[in-house]
Amino acid sequence: MVSSAVIRGGIRSVTWCPSWCGGVGQSRVDGGACHERSGVLVVSPDSVSTVEDALTELRKFVAERDWSQFHSAENLAKSIAIESGELLECFQWGPDADPEEAGDELADILTYCLLLADRLGLGAEEIVLRKLRQTQEKYPVEKSRGRSTKYDRL
Repeated sequence: MVSSAVIRGGIRSVTWCPSWCGGVGQSRVDGGACHERSGVLVVSPDSVSTVEDALTELRKFVAERDWSQFHSAENLAKSIAIESGELLECFQWGPDADPEEAGDELADILTYCLLLADRLGLGAEEIVLRKLRQTQEKYPVEKSRGRSTKYDRL
């Protein structure tokens, strides 16, 4: 099953797989079992976007509406918290949320995160990768695999 799909020209490549298969970046839409059971974001080469592409579009969107005056770091941080609450609301009455509704809320959160990082002069990709390296050091595979124990108790 392919969800959130953009498929053009018959050329397909998986850019993200939400399953636990580790299929990030693999071209497996052609029948890889894990990808048939889970949603994947599929894009063609002419529609591939990077974080920088998304940020460029967001900057344009904000500038066209003259909204940067409202986008202080404080307001953007508040907006992240507000949208996070709306994401939680998708799960309020059970563990399964409508994927489209949850996706809309995630998009709002990611949008505000990108705008806040930009406002603070931080590169979103760089700070995510830097934090991942820090977390990898705190949670070495040999001590943390299959465990939810906090790093200071491993």
